[in-house]
Amino acid sequence: CGFAFYQLGMYLSKDEIAQLVDGRRLSEEQLFIEALRCNPQNASAYVALGIVMKPSQPALLATGRAMTKQEVFLSALEIDPNLSQAYYNLGQLITGDETVDFPGGRKLGKRELYIEAIRCNPTWPDAYYHLGRSLEGQATVILADGRALQRNALFIEAIRYNPKDSRPYFSLALNLSKGEPIQLPCGRWASPRDLCLEAIRWDSRKAAYFNCLGTCLQPRETVRLHDGRTVNERQLYLEAIRLDPQNHRAFFNLRLTMADTETVTLPDGRIVDKRAVHFESLQKDPNTPRLRYILAWLGVGL
Repeated sequence: CGFAFYQLGMYLSKDEIAQLVDGRRLSEEQLFIEALRCNPQNASAYVALGIVMKPSQPALLATGRAMTKQEVFLSALEIDPNLSQAYYNLGQLITGDETVDFPGGRKLGKRELYIEAIRCNPTWPDAYYHLGRSLEGQATVILADGRALQRNALFIEAIRYNPKDSRPYFSLALNLSKGEPIQLPCGRWASPRDLCLEAIRWDSRKAAYFNCLGTCLQPRETVRLHDGRTVNERQLYLEAIRLDPQNHRAFFNLRLTMADTETVTLPDGRIVDKRAVHFESLQKDPNTPRLRYILAWLGVGL
């Protein structure tokens, strides 16, 4: 019966409830708990339970034991020490310099957990991507297969195994100097501008992608998007503002494209001058002291 409960849980969507023939109505979490009641050695059921359960709310197993997300993933690894998803999700749970304590006294931090995930599944793009995100500067990690990779090389590996994920393209664009090329797994060389275009191609809902592409253009330069639109840097910043009206960086960059006496129409229909755009960027920046944007509104420091 354990496999049936596990499979039903895997078919459910988030917040969906399954109506059983015995009249019970069970959520994803409850189905995986039932699967473990029938087969306490089902490591995949532990992983699935850990993924769907709330971080702050322990899961109460049929044995009466209450387990945190971390304990659930560790239980999966006690059964199968080669479960890449368990290592990966443990890496997602911790922050900064936190570590996870394993039986035998072994402690693994975020990077080590992603490295273990890659050891178990060398073609998992998300593990490469998040391992790259955990690195700074020119830091290098040694993978289980002996490869020494820096963050850009890790993002390239993420693209190799999932070329439709927008995130590693954007991360590469942020890491490279303006105009600096990098070779993609397909053999094509790409500049930060090309990488932003690829990111937008696979996810056109992210304001940061449009803002980043705008910074890659020269004044009066245009670029053709994958949907056929030809846009300049100002239009890219306006699109970023449309997608995220709180994006202070897009407002700041939009201001740089304007003459002192020029006005621009924002996506919400407002017609504003350069000073008002500057004020919007300061007001929406959580790091801007209140006095500074009051002075900006008064025209001081412009």
